[in-house]
Amino acid sequence: ARYNIDSEIPDGTTLEETVQRMKKEWTDKLDMFVVEGADEVQTEVFYTGVAHALQARQSLRPLFIRH
Repeated sequence: ARYNIDSEIPDGTTLEETVQRMKKEWTDKLDMFVVEGADEVQTEVFYTGVAHALQARQSLRPLFIRH
């Protein structure tokens, strides 16, 4: 966990800066998709699946990385 924090959030970064960066990154990823012909529930299910798939990719990183 410490490795991920250190690599993803540089020292001196404020919480507000981190939130804004994460919102932009997620928006950039989710904006790659356009859902047509779906109701609100179907759209939410689709985007939830996309978000989970993107998070799963991150969790596949090696657990132990030597520096």
